[in-house]
Amino acid sequence: MLDEATSNLDADSDARIQRLLRRSLTNTTLLTVAHRLATVIDFDTILVLGRGELLEQGAPSELLSRPGGQLAGMVAALGGVDALLASRGSVDDETH
Repeated sequence: MLDEATSNLDADSDARIQRLLRRSLTNTTLLTVAHRLATVIDFDTILVLGRGELLEQGAPSELLSRPGGQLAGMVAALGGVDALLASRGSVDDETH
């Protein structure tokens, strides 16, 4: 379980840890508490919580396509999916 594991790190360090986790923890159930949506946007399943309640649950693509959905609204507020993925920096960049 990771609870805001990288919340106090700079973007480069966060990206390196995210890359390490994705390479090292394949075929593993990972429960992550995160406020940075870029951290979890490529996970298999996302649970959106609010005020101690489950607001929505599903694959990111499913949640992003829900009109008026919680995740879709948060991503839109950040500038959309493209902006969110761009904010990940070098998470997927193996050369960095």
